[in-house]
Amino acid sequence: MALFNFANIEKRINTAVLGKFANVSLLDADDSPVLAILDYSETPLGEFELSAEQRPQLTIDKTQYGSLASGDVLTANPLQYTPDEIAAMPQSTFTLDVLEKDDGLMQVWWVR
Repeated sequence: MALFNFANIEKRINTAVLGKFANVSLLDADDSPVLAILDYSETPLGEFELSAEQRPQLTIDKTQYGSLASGDVLTANPLQYTPDEIAAMPQSTFTLDVLEKDDGLMQVWWVR
């Protein structure tokens, strides 16, 4: 009787759970797929935060993509989207700008 490959099962479960909440599929510089939650939020601007700017945020599972750093570029996954879908996206390329939150499991990045 063959033994279960528990590492593979765990990886599939993590991918499935993130896939339920993720609303964008991206590729990193190494063409590795990155599932993320894309959200357009407002960030305060200025010394006294009197104005705000709406900027996209990406929430990424750190356990799968822990090597991401500021300046990394993520692009829409052409294996997931048709060229017409990519052209219709408000933004299909995201440059990681500022790491807003890192709780050890998930990272929230402001992107350009």
